[in-house]
Amino acid sequence: MQDTLKDAVPFTIVCDTLDNPDNIPSAVLDNAPYDTVLTSFSLCTAKNPQAALDSIFSLLKPGGTYVFLEHILHPAEDDATVVEHEHLNVKLWSKLQDWLTPLSKFFFHGCHLNRQTDKMILNMDGWESVEYKSIPEAFALVEEGVYRCSGVLSSEQIKYLDTLSLKTVLILSVEGPSRALSQYMKTKGIRRIHLGMTRWQANLGWKPVSEELIKDALECLLDKRNHPLLVVCSSGVRETGTLIGCLRKLQHWNFNSIVYEYRSFAGGKGKYTQELFIELFDTDLVTLPSSLPEWFVEEQRMWKQEQQQRFAELYAKPTTEQA
Repeated sequence: MQDTLKDAVPFTIVCDTLDNPDNIPSAVLDNAPYDTVLTSFSLCTAKNPQAALDSIFSLLKPGGTYVFLEHILHPAEDDATVVEHEHLNVKLWSKLQDWLTPLSKFFFHGCHLNRQTDKMILNMDGWESVEYKSIPEAFALVEEGVYRCSGVLSSEQIKYLDTLSLKTVLILSVEGPSRALSQYMKTKGIRRIHLGMTRWQANLGWKPVSEELIKDALECLLDKRNHPLLVVCSSGVRETGTLIGCLRKLQHWNFNSIVYEYRSFAGGKGKYTQELFIELFDTDLVTLPSSLPEWFVEEQRMWKQEQQQRFAELYAKPTTEQA
């Protein structure tokens, strides 16, 4: 293992370098070809993306893998991957990207929001196979074995779920999952827990959700026998954001950090009542399952140790030396 690490050479290649093969560092060329080339939000800023793709292709060995993460021009209205957005008609997405691209290029080092990078890659000759996956909206890793995203998924976004090896999908909204997601869960044998329907309550007053829903959802989320687990709701923000905020409170996060995470996902869809619900939620309502994930157990141990140390420092009696 030590010899392998000694011989390994890490490389960082900026996208401008790939536009012109003559500018690629000799150290990179000397160690080519490679098993894998990875780019992340690079082709959107390349001055000549096709030339950059040709350079990437030349660096790969036969049978090598090119992994990319890029934002692209929103698909056309008749594209099978299109999902109707909750707050913005899909017809406006591509126009909005066109309008914002000049500003994006100026402030973000030439980033093109309206580039059809996916089609450029897919249309290149020489690929043995191409697997295209689109990341779901509001997707994130919450903790090891726990994920979150919007419950409205396109066929391409559902393909991305294959990478998670899900065991359970926890649905928090009253509305059921889309037909495509329901079929996916059935085909893959994924357990479906629809708490949003079974724990729905009317006349909650100012509260955006019920304590019973959040309590039961937390107990389900913290049972590692359900992992890997995906938490979804119709928007990916309302119920899901409230649940994750209450989880962070149970993890003893600082409230400012909880609100920051909530607002990062909510954007313009965030509501003060949800933040207030998180702040006032009584974590003592939650009955911790017997099978807790390791990350939660370790966090609780560290927090308890820290509290004991603070208590000891606070109440420590000063000692005086005897003459």
